[in-house]
Parts: sequence; C-alpha cells; structure tokens
Amino acid sequence: MIGIRRFILISVLSVICCALCHNLFAQKKDSLTAQKTDTLRFPLKDRRGDPFSWQYHNPFDLSDTSIIKQDIQYDPVTRQYYIIEKIGNTYYRKPTYLTFDEFWKLQSQQAEKDYFSSRSKTIFDLNRKTLRPPPRVYEKLFDRIFGVAPGGLKVDIKPEGTVDLTAGYQGQNIKNPTLPERISVIN
Repeated sequence: MIGIRRFILISVLSVICCALCHNLFAQKKDSLTAQKTDTLRFPLKDRRGDPFSWQYHNPFDLSDTSIIKQDIQYDPVTRQYYIIEKIGNTYYRKPTYLTFDEFWKLQSQQAEKDYFSSRSKTIFDLNRKTLRPPPRVYEKLFDRIFGVAPGGLKVDIKPEGTVDLTAGYQGQNIKNPTLPERISVIN
C-alpha cells in the first residue's frame, strides 16, 4: 500500500514539475516573442537634451505639458545659457547649457523659419480661391426692371458676345550709328 501511495505521489509531483517547467519555458518564449512584436510601429522617444537643439520631430510625440516649467538663465561670467526644466521644485530633466553663440544661432534660425513660414502662409491665403455665395435674385427686382408679364415672370438671360483684340508693333532697328534717326525733307 505504501508503494502505491509513493508511486502516485511521485507521479503527481513529476506531472506538476513537467507542467511548471513547460509553463516557465512557454513564458520565457512568450516574453521573447513579446519583446520582438511588442514594439510600436512609430516608436515614441523622450527628448534628450535641450528643446532648442533637439532634432527629433515625430508628429505622434506629445509636446511637454504646462506642468513642466522651463527656465532659461544667462550666466555672464561663463557666457552660457542654462536651460532648466522643473516640475514644482523638482528637476524634470538634467539642466543643459548652450554657449552664447550657439543659443543665438538657434534662436535666429527659429526666427527665420517662423518668418518664412508666416510669409508662405500669407501668400497661400492670398492666392487661395474663396467661395462666393450664390447670387440672390428677388422677383420684385425683376418686376420693377422689366415689368410684370402676363402669366408670371420669366426672364431668360443668355450672355453672348465677342471680344476683338488687335495688337501691333511699329518701330525700326538701325545698326549704322552714322545715319540719323529722322531725316527731314527740305522743300
């Protein structure tokens, strides 16, 4: 009887061990495949460095919220601009710095980009064709102009006509500089 109990106990423990081992290997395999397939098609990246010289432009990334307070301080001794980003009194990102020349170069590039962007937008708006509202025609207007016809008013407007354009040129080209331009005849 003890032998049968021992056999059943060993059988149950071996089944449990096999199930656990299989489960562990399956989880490990799933985690490996999850790492491969769990990445985004357009991955989001956090900004590293200052917001002026960071060149990663993904339209799906969210910009910084209003909770993050950005402060730019100029140190005249080192001639550097320190860019500090905080949430409350806690630093959100490590403070970065730009030299005087780097900062003003980036600022002028941004100002130039904004200027030409606004000019382009203005030119686009000026050249855009606007939709005109349909003309409103009142019957009383035609009654006053054309008079009331028996059986109702029917005005049929058919624009017809022609446009004549005449162009011409009158001039002369003299290659000899000794000839006068105008010869007067004496009688």
